[in-house]
Amino acid sequence: MITYPRICVALSLLLLLPTVTPHVLAQASDPQLLRNEYIVDWPAAELIIRTTRRVEAQGGNAPIAVHLTEREADYSLPQLLHTALHGLQRDTVDTVGSATEGSPSIAAEITRLVPRVRRSSSRRSRDLSELTVEYRLPLFPAATELFGLHEVASPMPRSLQRVPTREFTGIVVYVADSLPLHGTNRNALLQGALFPRIYDTEMNPVLVPGMMDPDYLHQWGPLAYSTDAQAADHAERIGNDPLRILARGVFGTSPTDVLISTTDAARILGQPANLNLLREGRVVLVLASESARLQIQP
Repeated sequence: MITYPRICVALSLLLLLPTVTPHVLAQASDPQLLRNEYIVDWPAAELIIRTTRRVEAQGGNAPIAVHLTEREADYSLPQLLHTALHGLQRDTVDTVGSATEGSPSIAAEITRLVPRVRRSSSRRSRDLSELTVEYRLPLFPAATELFGLHEVASPMPRSLQRVPTREFTGIVVYVADSLPLHGTNRNALLQGALFPRIYDTEMNPVLVPGMMDPDYLHQWGPLAYSTDAQAADHAERIGNDPLRILARGVFGTSPTDVLISTTDAARILGQPANLNLLREGRVVLVLASESARLQIQP
């Protein structure tokens, strides 16, 4: 964990300059800064920030030079986090930036997330002239702390369609192929988001974050992502006997939402024990590897 006494002041000063993007401001204010990189790893549910800076010589004392460079990177973390979150997809319509545009309280909320960030690595270049510092932030509970939680979950949908079903330990939806994009004549790959939704092919909701138990939503979000067809990397979430189904399509301005058949939806919604799987977010979407780890554009 990283805590710094001046980060609130630094972020407040940054937000007083709304006409200058954080990326440009960082370049102008820090001559040592070479580049920043922002990545979201959906299967790992992490936001990754990398900042690369020049290492200024300190009388031949390399450890001191590296320490000072790391400290400068640490002090810029609120600014880096603000930029990274700004471009992160919140749902099918909004990024975090567009969802919080014009909200003065967002600065304080982002500042409160800084202690959750960990420095995961610090590496010098081969010629020792540069240092790349990497930070990681778990997406949950950070996202729910940023946007808040509902106190009472909305009612779960029920299906009147009678289909054979039984109790399962979790739900795995295979969405790794390019699928029809609802309302268009083209196909698209599923894209990750903090708060995606699942519908049946008649656009009836199956999983909406507001239906979830707030404690589980806060703990690990509405669902998980995997590139493993068996979703073995999320065994804790889905158990040893999950319902495995094929998605029928994707939906949204950004294709973050999933469509499943009405029959598969009824297999979930028609069994009270399976409704608890939705309440607890025991769902994994298997997505294409090219959608799993994405560069965020500031």
